[in-house]
Amino acid sequence: MWVWGLRPQRVQGRALAFRPASCVTPLAPHVIPRKPAVIARSMRGMETYMLHLTRRTFLTTLATAAVAIRPALAHGPTRQKVTQTVDIARTPEQVWAIVGNFDSIAQWHPMIASSPADKGNEIGSKRTITLKVEGAPSFEEELAKYDADEHSYMYRIEKVDPKVLPVTNYTSWFEVQANPAGGTTVEWRSAFYRGYPLNDPPPELNDAAAIKAITGVLRAGLDNIKVLAERVG
Repeated sequence: MWVWGLRPQRVQGRALAFRPASCVTPLAPHVIPRKPAVIARSMRGMETYMLHLTRRTFLTTLATAAVAIRPALAHGPTRQKVTQTVDIARTPEQVWAIVGNFDSIAQWHPMIASSPADKGNEIGSKRTITLKVEGAPSFEEELAKYDADEHSYMYRIEKVDPKVLPVTNYTSWFEVQANPAGGTTVEWRSAFYRGYPLNDPPPELNDAAAIKAITGVLRAGLDNIKVLAERVG
């Protein structure tokens, strides 16, 4: 055991006397005071560590920000919607008699040459649309909902050549309803994605091109329904 300020002198293993220590010895002799050079090296090491930690924190923050910003800078196509309507001076029943059958679209749409449906008005029926353009391109539309009492149906296009119709994942609703004026309003609305599913689409396959094409299809059909219905009298 040490006494504060004294060191025991031993002879042949026995403590004989105490003599003053040359300096005060701490009670925890394992703590050795560091020399200035050692302290300097330690400080430089601490500075290096802090610099590394700061750099790592900065890089982590930068990476997190990049992940957050990436969706805003580069994202895929968004779903587009187009709705067109026409008012007709006829009853809903008169209009439905013209447009109500799923396979009748070729009879009232000026862009379509033929539209046979393999199952008529049954859910799951597929009609083959053949267009009145060079090469007579065609594609299929599948009936998803049909309600004769409500004068409405819904259909989908699972696949179509974007050169024919610049859209993908196309869904459309067709409704014939009475309006307050005593006539009929036909509403045709569609939801779809552009024909080019990746980023940076060419002009002919971007959102604007898809919206323009679908708007033209719906508008041409509705305008001709009005002409046919009101001509019948």
